Amino acid sequence: MSYCLNQKNNNNNAHVHAPNSQYILIVDDEPDILSIIRRVLEEYGFNVCCFTKPNIALEHYKISPNNHGLVISDLQMPNINGLEFLRKVREINSDTKAFLTTSNFEMSDLRLLLFPNSNSSSSLNLIIDEFIQKPFSIEQLIVLIRKHALST
Repeated sequence: MSYCLNQKNNNNNAHVHAPNSQYILIVDDEPDILSIIRRVLEEYGFNVCCFTKPNIALEHYKISPNNHGLVISDLQMPNINGLEFLRKVREINSDTKAFLTTSNFEMSDLRLLLFPNSNSSSSLNLIIDEFIQKPFSIEQLIVLIRKHALST
């Protein structure tokens, strides 16, 4: 399932972007969560593209990385986790803002995921701009989106 500009379609490769518009790309393997977030963000005036499959979302992002000012990804997804997905997004365009969401995951576990060898000089801040624990309020999400200079 993927959609842009309220267009639901069965072809995961068919997406339409308005010219010179910034989009929020959201990836979550739970269609119900995606649907709610998309609907509410669109009510606030944001342009949103949603995907349930991270590999398809990444292909979409590769085609138009400069059209996406923000990428929001769930951490726990099949095939590729959200952190790896966001690393790949940042390799393509390091200027894109990146939010990671999750439930049932502790920050200490996240540090282990980020620093498996404990000798890494990497920082969570190099990969994501915000970490959002689920459940979160839409108001909290809107504040974070606006904090990172994405406006309607």
